[in-house]
Amino acid sequence: EARSRFVQMVVVRSCLFLFFFFLFIFFFFNDTATTEIYTLSLHDALPILMSPISLENRNLKAMGKSVIGYECRIISEEDENLSWASEGQLIVKCIPGLTAMSGYYKEIKKTKEIFREIDDSIWLFSGDTVSVDTEGFFYFLDRGKDLIKRGGENISTIQVESIIMEIPDVIDVCVTSTLDSFRDEKVVAAVVLKENPKITSEIIKDYCNKKLSSFKVPSEIIFVKALPRTSVGKIQKEKVKKFFN
Repeated sequence: EARSRFVQMVVVRSCLFLFFFFLFIFFFFNDTATTEIYTLSLHDALPILMSPISLENRNLKAMGKSVIGYECRIISEEDENLSWASEGQLIVKCIPGLTAMSGYYKEIKKTKEIFREIDDSIWLFSGDTVSVDTEGFFYFLDRGKDLIKRGGENISTIQVESIIMEIPDVIDVCVTSTLDSFRDEKVVAAVVLKENPKITSEIIKDYCNKKLSSFKVPSEIIFVKALPRTSVGKIQKEKVKKFFN
């Protein structure tokens, strides 16, 4: 049985590899063809969502639709299925060890947290917050751990950061949260400016007020010379939080 399962895994992964290899060749030699692919990079390298190849059916604002062999849903914090256009966690129906990784090495508890059984099937809990429209296109909103919860509202840090980055004098920004005794969390931002900027925190707040709902506007903005990053360039948000303590 173990040998048969191993052969199945090799065949399935080989087919998927060949499919995406030829897809890459197609796009590499076709100047008019571009697409977007979403993978669960922390859990598996296999593509889960992809934009349609057909140009007329493409949606450049979305991550894409479920690829063949995968079923995706969005669920609430109470693990309830959500309707179209709602926001929730992306989960993916899979077969551990065949269409997804087997689990975390020697971390049984962590593996059980991401692989859960729903309706007699195994689903991988991505931790990413997304939304989906009536055509089946999924939209990335934020990493679950980075989502800010303020007064019962969910706030995407990526959305706030993208608005602040529109300001000409801003070259880098990190939006995160600190504790708030009244609304659970408050939105704060650490901003890196160009040399000799003509900008203040109030100017940034006024700009955000024009582009965002009031509860998404940062309550506090500080200016820093640089943001702490990992060796691969990822912002270390836990270190940024300490700037506001």
